[in-house]
Amino acid sequence: MRPTILLPITVALLMLAACEPDSSRQAASNDAVTVDIAGPSAQAPSADASAEKPRPAPIAVPQTGFAGLWAVDEKSCKSPPWHFTERDLTTKGEVYCSFKQIKPVADGYDINTVCAAEGDEVAETMRLRLKNAGRTMTVSSDQTYKPIDLIRCQR
Repeated sequence: MRPTILLPITVALLMLAACEPDSSRQAASNDAVTVDIAGPSAQAPSADASAEKPRPAPIAVPQTGFAGLWAVDEKSCKSPPWHFTERDLTTKGEVYCSFKQIKPVADGYDINTVCAAEGDEVAETMRLRLKNAGRTMTVSSDQTYKPIDLIRCQR
């Protein structure tokens, strides 16, 4: 083939590739997104045992407005306060809740949890409602927590 024929074909292919939608981009949306933070499921071993096993993808953890230290009042911030992360909640009252799924809602988050208190485990939905630009929050759940108002501790 002559170089003068290859150049127009190459240019046409590059232009065509540029016109195809990029599947890695996502359209912006105002819809709430439920994030499953339980992690990737186990993969079946490959047929080729000599091949290097792929590393599991990192767990996507959402950035939330509730992570941090919270208490019923400023004085309680000095004793061990409630410690929320994007994965769990621990309190000085020996309650531990593991977050399985976080769903953003209009005024906070609904979280599928498994909470353990005094040896009993309860799967339930925890509701976190942020107020005052994230400085206060109401926590409630199906069984473990009656509605309780908390303030963000300054540390």
